[in-house]
Amino acid sequence: SELKGFNIQTGVFQNNNNIENKFNVKYKKRINSINGEINYERNVLPIHFYATVFDTSNLSNLGRRDVFTGKINWTGKKNDIFVFFSNRKYNTISNGTQTNTSNSPSVETNFSYGIQYQTTFIPFIKLGTKYSRQDGTSLISDGIKDKIKLETETQLKLFNGFMDLNASVSFNGWMNRQSVGHMHPIEMIPIRNSNLADLDDVWFINGSMTAYISTFTIKYEWFNIAAMILTSMETDQDNYIQVHPEMPLLGRQVNLSVEWHFLD
Repeated sequence: SELKGFNIQTGVFQNNNNIENKFNVKYKKRINSINGEINYERNVLPIHFYATVFDTSNLSNLGRRDVFTGKINWTGKKNDIFVFFSNRKYNTISNGTQTNTSNSPSVETNFSYGIQYQTTFIPFIKLGTKYSRQDGTSLISDGIKDKIKLETETQLKLFNGFMDLNASVSFNGWMNRQSVGHMHPIEMIPIRNSNLADLDDVWFINGSMTAYISTFTIKYEWFNIAAMILTSMETDQDNYIQVHPEMPLLGRQVNLSVEWHFLD
């Protein structure tokens, strides 16, 4: 139902003897050039089977996820400011009257916030910066406490308007990384690392160029351009990134994609 900016949805989840309520409450408000939104959602989901394989003392079969988010956006003629926050909580639900003796934490929480700014003060060029921070010590986070991104984007019309060209370059920084957990490479469930250690900060540059001609789109992307430059110089230095303890280091990557939409 909706009432004066409110949107409310409710439901019930039942699994054997467990009956849990689920709901979503959203409120939107716009005042002139300021737009705000607050959202609170609770969902109940079955726990992945392999969670009990890695932890046989885990007797829970349901998990409750609570997400509380908020954002405020101010839009001007050439400037845009976006502020956001998020508080996430995940906890396992005991299976009936059984007691969960698992050594793994039954509750995971993560709080994050950030700000984003974009401007078109320079003709044909959009400049943007984004900073976000989170707890980073929970399995429901990616372990990166601080992220910063500086991006520039331009859009041009070529050949008398028959081709639209979009180009962008971004400078990214991942700081205060925590070796909290990783995703199982096959089952894709989070596993807590036994060795909790700080990881090195990483800095990398990405770029992309996209051309639109009628219904035909061709896109070329570069990831970790610094690694490409160091490799071409044949030095002992590299800009490889460790993101998974059981996977090789990430180096450079180049993608070429072609998309064609037929009218018939």
